[in-house]
Amino acid sequence: MFLLTLSTVQSVASDTLHVTPYKGETIVTDPSKGFNFYKKWGMFPSANVPVRKIVLHVKFECPDSMRCADWDYLDFIKIKRIGGVNAVDKDFEFARILTPYGGAFNKDWKFNWELDVTDFSMLLRDSVEIEYNHTGYEPNKDRGWKVTLDFEIIKGTPAVIPVSIQKIYSQSFVYGDSAVSIEEKLKAVHFEKEQGADFAKFRIYQTGHGANEGDACGEFCSKKG
Repeated sequence: MFLLTLSTVQSVASDTLHVTPYKGETIVTDPSKGFNFYKKWGMFPSANVPVRKIVLHVKFECPDSMRCADWDYLDFIKIKRIGGVNAVDKDFEFARILTPYGGAFNKDWKFNWELDVTDFSMLLRDSVEIEYNHTGYEPNKDRGWKVTLDFEIIKGTPAVIPVSIQKIYSQSFVYGDSAVSIEEKLKAVHFEKEQGADFAKFRIYQTGHGANEGDACGEFCSKKG
């Protein structure tokens, strides 16, 4: 995933609030499809509330009635819709995670990841539908994850004000395929500077996950040289 954020610079007292659309949600695979969507609405600050910073806390635990799941599956977290009843489809991926190899974890295992998602502050306003897509094919009756998504929102004068967000590329790309160069997939993209924008920032979600043909070692192989 490649995203382009255009922003203007601002010249800081702060107040913190939390939006937690997923709180101890049990997440399991759908082995018949290879993916399983979970959707929750969260109520974020209104557009007129100044936001200094937004940190997404992703907490994983073993489910209360199951053991931790086994495999390193790729999960996607998206801003799916905004606006409640008359929701507008946005479909912006803002976080991605590889699940742990959890088969050997004890029941009280837990871990918290943090990701700065301030660049999406213009979308994380009012009512927002957050979609968690858990991929994978393992059995789903006795193993899974207990997931909490907590947005720590620090109110205050923003360092920059986002003007627009544009998708550049939004799919998976094979790296190192001798038959198809990745450059053939990542074609040059032209975009116009938004009026009032001072600079642009690219966000790249790159996991290096998968298994290539031949050695089949995927992310465990050296890609240098």
